[in-house]
This record gives sequence, C-alpha cells and structure tokens, in this order.
Amino acid sequence: MLIRNHSGRLILVVAVLAGLASFVMGLHAENASSDRLASDAFETADLEFRSFYAGGRAETLAKLGPVIVVELDRLILIRDGNRIEAPVIPPLYHRLKAISHVPLAIYVSLAPYGRTPLDQARLTRLRAFRASVTALSDSLDNSGFSAEQLDRSRLLLQRCMEFLDGVLKNARYEDAELRLLTKAAGPLVLASAGDAAKSQIDAYQAQVTSWRRDLPAEEWSRLRVLVLGSQMPRKHNVAVQYFAKVLGVPGESRRLVFAEELSGEKQGLNLLATHQLDSELAVAFFGDPNRMEIDLLGNAASVYLDSLDLSR
Repeated sequence: MLIRNHSGRLILVVAVLAGLASFVMGLHAENASSDRLASDAFETADLEFRSFYAGGRAETLAKLGPVIVVELDRLILIRDGNRIEAPVIPPLYHRLKAISHVPLAIYVSLAPYGRTPLDQARLTRLRAFRASVTALSDSLDNSGFSAEQLDRSRLLLQRCMEFLDGVLKNARYEDAELRLLTKAAGPLVLASAGDAAKSQIDAYQAQVTSWRRDLPAEEWSRLRVLVLGSQMPRKHNVAVQYFAKVLGVPGESRRLVFAEELSGEKQGLNLLATHQLDSELAVAFFGDPNRMEIDLLGNAASVYLDSLDLSR
C-alpha cells in the first residue's frame, strides 16, 4: 500500500522502518550467535574434561596393583595383564541355601496376596512346588550334609510340606498357621545361613591363600578387591567382611570397593579406578583423600540449606 504511494516522505519512512527492522534482527541474530558460541565453548570445555578424565582413569586402571574381583561364585585375579578365574563357592553352600529358600518361597507365594482363596493358576504352581519339595527331601541323604544339617533340613522340609498340604486341600491359608510356620522356620533358616557363610569364607580363604603364596609382599600390599553385587545384601556382605579382614581395612574403602548394580566386571573395574583417581585428585586439590567421595557441592549446599526456611 505505502509503496504504491509516490510521496517521497512515505517512501523515506518505509525505508527507515525497513532499515530499523533489519538492524534489530541483526542484533538478535548476533546475540543468538554469541550465546550459541558461549554455550558451545562451555560444553566443549566440559566434554574435554570428561575425555581427559576417561583417559586418566584408563591409565590409572592399567597401573593398579593386583586386583581380586568377587563375582557370583568366582574369584578373579587380575595381575600383570593376566586374568585367572577360580570357581570357589562349594555345592554345600548352594544346597543349604536351597533348603532355606523353601519356607521363604511359601511366604512370598501367599502373604502378598492376602487371604483370598487361591485361584487355579496359583494352586497349580503350589502343587508343582510341593512336588519339588518332596524331591528335595528325598535327596537329602546324598547332599553331603552333616548329621546336624540333615536333621535340621528334614525338620524344616517336613513342616513346609505339611503346611502346603493344608493349603492345597483348602485352597486357602490361615494367617495364624503361616505365622506358626515362619516362627518355627526362622531359627532353622539362620542356622543353615551360618553354615553357608562358613563354607563361603573357607572357600575364599583356600583360594586367596594359594594366590598369596605367589605374590611378592610388595604386590600384596597393593592388592585391591572389587566386589560385584546388588543393593540388598550390601550391608554386612560376606565377601566385604572377609576381604576387609584380609586387607586390614575397616570396610569399604579405596582398596575394597563394592560395585552395586553394575553390569559386569568392566564397569566394576572402572569404578575401582575412579576411586583411586578421585583420591589422587582430592589430595592434590583439597589435601583430603576422601573429599571426592562426597558431592563436591555438598558442604556448600548444607550451609545454604541451613539458612533457608523450607518448612512452609
């Protein structure tokens, strides 16, 4: 509309407005470009740190002294680029655990569902489980158990089978009867757990003693242990307790690392190297080898939170 008007003044106004719009758009573009460049610079610096850290961790891991990895039933010795696996947990350990799991299986198959009558699918599963318990009981004479372990196991399985028979007959269970079973089973389960722990520790000791004979004292003094495990048995973990005593440390530390819920040996070893590298960083920057084991922002956050009233 304005362009068609040949008034010089209007054309001048249009030109001025167009120039101003172009200038403003240019400023926005320049600012956006500057922000993007600044953001890229910060991100690049952080990525470079992460890359350097990964390289430093790999070098740290390569230079670590001998490492024993505890993974499921195996101990693994990593030394001078060599890897030696040794199955250590004996059949006795697993057989004692299997007996102890029977009353636990009964509880979790019933208690979470309440006292509602059992449907056909659950009854079918419980009948199959009852048959498995019968087979387990019939196998006790060939289990390698001591006389005490045999008597304890027979008593526990007999009580479990009698309870299951009542549940299958009535297609339901009574809370009081389940409590009687769990109360009677508890001490028997703990006694078997004690025997299993002893067999596990004795197996560790036999293998570690064999390896220690082949390690010079200087290498043994640098030994680190990595325990791969899940969250729930972390507290008072048998392997952690055993190796803490072997290494002469109070528990989890830079020499004794529990790798919780990690997917395998490689990730666990990276965690072990992270502990070592972070300890060296913490000493270099803060004079405290443990400083990187807590959130670097943690102390400042505590001070700031103390100054805030967040209860409202």
